[in-house]
Amino acid sequence: MHLFGYPPSFNVGTLISRRCEAASRNVTVPTKRTVRLPGYQHKVNALEKKFLVWTGKYGRVEDVPSLLPASVVDRARSRMRIRVANLMMLCTAIASVVACQMGKAARARGESLQKQNLEWHRRIKSGEEV
Repeated sequence: MHLFGYPPSFNVGTLISRRCEAASRNVTVPTKRTVRLPGYQHKVNALEKKFLVWTGKYGRVEDVPSLLPASVVDRARSRMRIRVANLMMLCTAIASVVACQMGKAARARGESLQKQNLEWHRRIKSGEEV
């Protein structure tokens, strides 16, 4: 397990002594940790560029810069996530209505699961292809 981002073989005493020496000389010792600051610039990939266009932030994919604030990209991702969830809910509602209509049509034709099951067992017992 890494301690504060350093490998297990790293001597912590050496780090402490270096920091103490640096503090006495008013020099900062760089650390390996990266922190996401509020103005953090995110490198935008092709899918995120499309998200930014689809959410209306930019007009065309060519207009999207290669570096954007992380908050802008996160907002576009969240909006796309919501749109996809809404689309999935709409598709589920439409599929349920279609399934109800198909069931009503089958009932009107006199079909039922019980009749289908009896017919299947009859064919199995008589040796016909299923």
